[in-house]
Amino acid sequence: MGKHPGEFIGYLAHLPSLEEHVLLEEIIDKRPVAPTRDDERYIVRLLSVAKGCIQASPEDRPTMQQVYQTQVRIPCI
Repeated sequence: MGKHPGEFIGYLAHLPSLEEHVLLEEIIDKRPVAPTRDDERYIVRLLSVAKGCIQASPEDRPTMQQVYQTQVRIPCI
């Protein structure tokens, strides 16, 4: 069974590539924020692109150019 993302915080906080005096727990906001309408629209559009990318038939999948163009049109939140 998978692990909850929060279980990796302690592990990641001690990786050698991170500065020793900065722990991830100190910089990650633990309070979940309810998504805004814009957040929801953004997520739905991204999921729509993702759904297209996993179609069984290669002909039904978007090209990388189409995916890129879609991402360019989706404003970043």
